[in-house]
Amino acid sequence: MLRFVAFLLCALVSATAAQDPPPAPAPLSDKAPVVLDGRVLFEVGESGTWSPQQRAKEINRILLAAATDSEPVNLVLSEYEGYPTVRMGEWHLLTVTDSDVLPGMDSAEQAQRWLQIVEAALLEARADRTTAAVTAAWLRVLAALVAAALLTWAFGRISGRLPVWLAHRRSGHARLPLDHKPTWQLVLEVACGALQIATWIAALLYAVEQFPALRQHRYALATLVGGSLGAPLFSMNERAYSALDILWLIGTVVSLWIAVSLVTRIVSTRVMRVTGASRGTLQPMATLLKYGLIFVGLIVILQVAGLNLSSLAIFASVLGVGIGFGLQSIANNFVSGLIISFERPIKPGDFVSIGTLQGTVQRIGARSTVIRTLDRVSIIVPNSRLLENEVVNWSYGDDLARLHLPIAVNPGADLQSVRGALLDAARSHPAVLADPHPDVRFAGFAGNALNLDLLVWTNNPAGQVALQSDLYYRIEANLRRAGLADPFPQQTVHLSTVEVAAVMAADEDGRPPYARAVQDAGAATAEPGAAAAPPPLHQAPAAVPDGRAFDIESLIAQMRGPDGLAIEDRRHLLAVYPKCFVGSEAVAWLMRAYDLSRQGAIRLGQSLVQRGVFHHVLDEHPFRDGNFYYRFYADEKPDSAAS
Repeated sequence: MLRFVAFLLCALVSATAAQDPPPAPAPLSDKAPVVLDGRVLFEVGESGTWSPQQRAKEINRILLAAATDSEPVNLVLSEYEGYPTVRMGEWHLLTVTDSDVLPGMDSAEQAQRWLQIVEAALLEARADRTTAAVTAAWLRVLAALVAAALLTWAFGRISGRLPVWLAHRRSGHARLPLDHKPTWQLVLEVACGALQIATWIAALLYAVEQFPALRQHRYALATLVGGSLGAPLFSMNERAYSALDILWLIGTVVSLWIAVSLVTRIVSTRVMRVTGASRGTLQPMATLLKYGLIFVGLIVILQVAGLNLSSLAIFASVLGVGIGFGLQSIANNFVSGLIISFERPIKPGDFVSIGTLQGTVQRIGARSTVIRTLDRVSIIVPNSRLLENEVVNWSYGDDLARLHLPIAVNPGADLQSVRGALLDAARSHPAVLADPHPDVRFAGFAGNALNLDLLVWTNNPAGQVALQSDLYYRIEANLRRAGLADPFPQQTVHLSTVEVAAVMAADEDGRPPYARAVQDAGAATAEPGAAAAPPPLHQAPAAVPDGRAFDIESLIAQMRGPDGLAIEDRRHLLAVYPKCFVGSEAVAWLMRAYDLSRQGAIRLGQSLVQRGVFHHVLDEHPFRDGNFYYRFYADEKPDSAAS
């Protein structure tokens, strides 16, 4: 195993050395690289009408052909038009011009140096293409992959076994908490996973470096991606910025955020251990330290990136407008989070009630607060809601809280016995505090019940729902055991004998007594096809709210007389209703004939409907002041009660 690890480390070093990032593509008038098998040899400039890219492309073609040729490498240095020239047999490889010469050298020295570089590169390229070299390359690749697999397995074992071993060392057993993992364990798992990925990436890069063709493709891909990311996107302060610059800026800011968060957590933990302060007490200081370090770090990063802060004034103005409109809610929640952190109306661990929501505060973040309900469901509440709405903090100051349990009993129950049963139920529960002692208060009288209020004290507000349920169970059991009256209120309805007789006298089809008498009498005396005549009416007067009484028989005679209501056939939609009158017309006639108010006329009409004098043609409405059709029972044929 150690040999494989040492070999892989050597392979990683070799791959890293061979994987120098390619230079960004130069402008067309600068220089272009000469490459053989994915390795940059040198750079050439322009020569006459040839651009640097054209010269480099032609040289690369000649070198690749020479690398696969079996003829010996024969490089000579000659002169062409006063410039030193490198020739390879009959091929003109390159001429060193003034644009190719590096500072501190002349053209002859530059040509001699390039000749040596090309000769060494060709010899190495031909050696890499021999059968023995290819076989050795495959063996190295296989060894690298095996070492990567072993290291991946080792990192996985470390991630899984190290926490168990540490737990065994600390507590004497190897059991880990099932609900959540500590932070250090999460960091260990992430680090081991990252090392596993990095191991395979290094192994694959090392494998690519063993074969010339793969190296060439790797260089072409890296050049393409690097050229695309390195192309200027915009300019600021006379400096061009590319996608690589933006990615570097984003990565640096993210790294700053992670580093500051880690430093803040470490400092808070150290201070907590030294001073013994709670996490909620140190949270405002930790928040201030975190955002202060981030602010300073951002200024440093922007300065290093070459961004003048004075040039960001326009961006700040646009950002201000965005905050005023689209980002207003986010800014409101952020400022609310800062206020909550410093004023501390709530803190992690408090049991709170927000509207219908009850739970324990888990974490107060920059934008939102996490509350874990009694159902173990995490609710994310915006910070602005905690300041704008009423929040009941059961743990503010201390955890002592009083609970109210309302109970309603029958008026005939013995209140002293009920009070004793309630107090016994409260005192027998272990979660109810003896001091302050529980109490029962008489809340008042209701329509059919006596309202009591059981008051108990507890130092565990988060368990109040379970406590109330247990107390109600105990109360019900105590009342049954004591043989007390049913504590739940009941309602008794009293009916007079007259009302009972009226209900019993109703016909099976629901007709009022007077209507039944009218229709039955008309059916017995009428000729076939003739209208039914009303029988003699009882003399009970019809009363209205103003105290006046009317004789029903004479009232109906006037309503049906020549100067009475307009009784005629009426049409509604596609149906025809014979011998009807309109409710609004009847109200107007009663008001005019008997000097009644509108309400009095409506009440009189309702009384006539209840006595069975007339009814709605479809029996769907009581007497109403509107465009509703009504018919006297005396105007109905025996075989058409509801035409």
